[in-house]
Amino acid sequence: MACPDLVADLGLTPAEVDRGITALCLLRLLTPDASGGLVPTSPDVAAAELVGPMRLEVVELERRASTLQAQLSSLGPLYSRSRHREDVERVEGEDRVRALIADEARRCVVEIRTSHPGRTAACWLPTDLDCRVRSLYQHPVRVDIRSRAVLEAFVDAGREIRTCAQLSGRVAVFDQATAVVAGGSGTAVLLRDPSTVDYIGRGLEQRWATAVPYEAGGTAPRYGAAGEDFKRAILRFWPPGPRTSRSRDG
Repeated sequence: MACPDLVADLGLTPAEVDRGITALCLLRLLTPDASGGLVPTSPDVAAAELVGPMRLEVVELERRASTLQAQLSSLGPLYSRSRHREDVERVEGEDRVRALIADEARRCVVEIRTSHPGRTAACWLPTDLDCRVRSLYQHPVRVDIRSRAVLEAFVDAGREIRTCAQLSGRVAVFDQATAVVAGGSGTAVLLRDPSTVDYIGRGLEQRWATAVPYEAGGTAPRYGAAGEDFKRAILRFWPPGPRTSRSRDG
């Protein structure tokens, strides 16, 4: 029960005082003495009593994590020999694909190039990258509100964005050493063959050279400089009308 004098001094209800005393006891700021009363404890002593076990637990977790990482890393050479570092490695499962891409991206020291077909903007890559990143998207992302927000964030982070009319597949090339090609249903293929990676990389470079840079800023969604390119792409798929046949007759 709360002391009546304490209730009166603090201007609180007995229940509120009891809750406060309980909280202080849990924080070790009040501790029982030999007479059964409660005495204040130094905050430093309370912190040592509470935080000490947590620090020991963190140290133990770090030790176990380091041990586990070393054990798994030691299996790397064995895995490589067993797979003979296959030029093509299939990865299945959305989480495994994302982990693969994040691992390849963090190994990069020079550049990552990506291609993202579709009407909306997305990105496989982690956000905390120190290398150069160039990404290709299709023109419709310029007028999609959510995609524009994503692209603005990419540009603010220092990534280079361009758009074009057509992209054939979702691809990422890492330091011109490996490439990841997305499949369907959460699958991907990791490619290591130098000639294959070079072929994919040159294809991305050709697209990049003719793509339209995306510039951050502006309030109204618009195609901008990409408008004419987008119109030509539509016309390529426009079916010929009867006027063509009549022109031959007359």
